[in-house]
Amino acid sequence: MLKKQSDIKMTKRISMVLIVLALIALSSTTSSAQGPEVDEFGDVIEEKDVYVYHYDPQAIGLSANLSTMTLVGDNPARVSFVDVHSDAEGNEDVTYGGSLSETQSGIDFKFIIPLANDKLHIPVGIDYIWCHAAELENLPQDKDADRLLMDYKANIFSMYSGIQYDLIEFPEYHIRIHGDLLAFGSYYHNYGFKAIFKKGNGDVVSTVIQETKDNAFRLGMGVNFGAEARVLRGLFFNWDLGLNCYNLIGRDDKRGQLLTPHTISENQEDLLFGYTLKIGLLYYLSFEK
Repeated sequence: MLKKQSDIKMTKRISMVLIVLALIALSSTTSSAQGPEVDEFGDVIEEKDVYVYHYDPQAIGLSANLSTMTLVGDNPARVSFVDVHSDAEGNEDVTYGGSLSETQSGIDFKFIIPLANDKLHIPVGIDYIWCHAAELENLPQDKDADRLLMDYKANIFSMYSGIQYDLIEFPEYHIRIHGDLLAFGSYYHNYGFKAIFKKGNGDVVSTVIQETKDNAFRLGMGVNFGAEARVLRGLFFNWDLGLNCYNLIGRDDKRGQLLTPHTISENQEDLLFGYTLKIGLLYYLSFEK
């Protein structure tokens, strides 16, 4: 009798265990049928994200940007074509400059190559800037022309590379901020300067094309800070701000200043500084693990 009661209790316990297991299995099946939880971009939310952007940190990135360059400092490239001023002793002095005080525009293409460390990358890119400046001066009334338009241009083609390090990450906003140390070689070419004499009504009296400097190659360095913000699956908004020295190596005093059209009264090449702003889109070629 005791043995029969013991068997009944054992059967009840086994039945309870089987019921619990069945409920667990049913709950798991229901959860699977609903599908995995996704974020606002349609990506699966893992319990532990391997990377905050949901992309493979070993992916190669490709970016296309609008690029701008703005010279800073007192380099003659920034002053007027003919800048009349007084020296320390009060004597009149003239500086012949490049009038490149405004922001110059261009384009930029960049590859981002991953390293073993997920926070380190190697940027490799090319940048092309079209420099242009113009000044309009009134002429004395006894001249055949009333106005003089001075027009100057020069182009800069650069190739650069360096090291990029991820500084700060904001996983909830899909944003990453990075710092770059870059070295670049730049080819300064296609110099051109012309003086256009005009009448008051705009008619051209004559055009004089003046000889300019030879092409030049210089090595420089820069420090960049940038940010990436996710827009779509695999696609990011890219922003970079950099401070550069354009002629750290290769200066030629006989040629004069790097970005002025003429060598008049020039006997040295000063360091040329400027900052760049690049805005565009970045796409990672390999997406998600």
